[in-house]
Amino acid sequence: MKTYTKTYELFSYDELSEEGKEKAIGDRIDFIIETHDWDKKNPYNDSYGKAERLHTPWFLGSIIWEDHGDDIVDEIKVNEYMFFASGELAPPEYCVEA
Repeated sequence: MKTYTKTYELFSYDELSEEGKEKAIGDRIDFIIETHDWDKKNPYNDSYGKAERLHTPWFLGSIIWEDHGDDIVDEIKVNEYMFFASGELAPPEYCVEA
């Protein structure tokens, strides 16, 4: 039997390039949009309401970033998410230090 170990270079949010940070934030906002129950009260309802009032639901992600960008970055940092250099979120099983 042979055992192989693959290593990955993972980065915290602060270690990412600007392009990596943009992807990480964009993916997080997409996740928020796709998973939040907009019928229940949540911190992003004000952004959703603004997009609806402006009749521009396609700008919801931009509005969330404008209204809650600092909170989203703080959430990423507090949860200590790890990323590939591209800004793609690393699966939790990849984040175990050897």
